[in-house]
Amino acid sequence: MRKILFGLLLTMAAISAIAEDKQTLHIGISFSIPPWIFQEQNSGIELDILRAALEERYLVQPHYLSFALAYQRFDVNQLDGVINAKAGVAKHGYLTDPVVTFQNIAISLNKKNFPKDISIADLVNKKVVAFQKASTLLGSKFGAMMRKNTHYQEVANQTIQLNLLFIREVDFIIMDKSIFGYFWHEAQLSNPNDLSSEQLARFKQPVRFHPMFSPSHYPFIFADENVRDVFNRGLKRLRENGQYDDIIARYSHLSDLYHAAGDADEILIQ
Repeated sequence: MRKILFGLLLTMAAISAIAEDKQTLHIGISFSIPPWIFQEQNSGIELDILRAALEERYLVQPHYLSFALAYQRFDVNQLDGVINAKAGVAKHGYLTDPVVTFQNIAISLNKKNFPKDISIADLVNKKVVAFQKASTLLGSKFGAMMRKNTHYQEVANQTIQLNLLFIREVDFIIMDKSIFGYFWHEAQLSNPNDLSSEQLARFKQPVRFHPMFSPSHYPFIFADENVRDVFNRGLKRLRENGQYDDIIARYSHLSDLYHAAGDADEILIQ
């Protein structure tokens, strides 16, 4: 018994020593954007990939911030990295290989009868609400539209976008399809924003998807080139050994929730 206990103590000491040898990285993580990030559970596709790719050398300390604030802190060296980057989004740093792919779309209420194939340029005189940094992340055409559009705004909390679409009836919201599907589904099951019954009923309104964006491949960004290189090697390992696909599969049941509520065609016009 003493030998077993002694062995356990040695194992625990070894694990503790390994943990102490690992440097902690302070990483800017967006607010909840399920299934990519679940702030409340400290998990999600992107956070799981981040940890797994770095686990041999680093510990990850998430800092849940708006994208704007995360990049402000990164630029003054208060963070070691930020997820979901693009060239030019930060003043310095080293971009990783592409990590995840988002399918951003424009979404409108079906009753407004906007053409499904409406273009980015056609949004210039419309009320558009996008996620933070969308004007940088979604390309030059979108950025040009934003600069001309006096009704354009960006919000850090993407649940607000759904409220503005269904209740305030703005013309378009811009977000990833899976994020929209998750928040829309949650609104059918609960009342997280303490809405009235009339307001909740508005979430049943049919919407229309406008696929005006190509898939967006997002790298992460790190302040240290060596950390970037460690992450890239870890990401390659995850893809080769199947762990990357396992992480995606772990959340796959959350990716198409707008199809999971009976006859989705009665609710979503695609």
